Amino acid sequence: MLTIRAPFHNQDCVKGMEVIIQPQMSFGTGHHETTWLMSKSLFDLNPFPETVLDMGTGTGVLAIISEKLGARDVLAIDIEDWSVENTKENVERNGCTSIEALCGDIDLVGDKSFDLILANINKNVLKAHLPYYAKALKDSGLLYMSGFFETDIEELIGEAKQYGLVFESQLIKDTWACIKLKK
Repeated sequence: MLTIRAPFHNQDCVKGMEVIIQPQMSFGTGHHETTWLMSKSLFDLNPFPETVLDMGTGTGVLAIISEKLGARDVLAIDIEDWSVENTKENVERNGCTSIEALCGDIDLVGDKSFDLILANINKNVLKAHLPYYAKALKDSGLLYMSGFFETDIEELIGEAKQYGLVFESQLIKDTWACIKLKK
């Protein structure tokens, strides 16, 4: 169970893990279907991967959930300066210590490798990043992607297959989708 709330919301309704997000102008309050799908997917991982890349981090919500579930090293990247600042504020607000937030694009990953990559972005960015995700994933690593519609699933699975990423499962909520791929 997970409760994502803003600092000004009543904490009496908190159930399970609590993540406090002050969204500012960033995406990722926890109320959008794609954030819900990605969050749910994270709770299904056991044991939780140690190294995580949260690409397009927005508010940092998925990075924060990852650390709280057991990740020891989380890299959170966003192309917007204000999103990175917002992520840093939310990381501190939630008492997280294993998250590094950087401003930039996929090239910041360099030669780092991850057990888990999270990408809740739009379809075209996801397609462009797929070769980089495949390179950055450790063997048997997992890639969770969302930010697209149910009608885009087959196209993304086909693209991912070209880079050695195998479709494992999908979740759908109100026509939005999340897919799990494995290297």
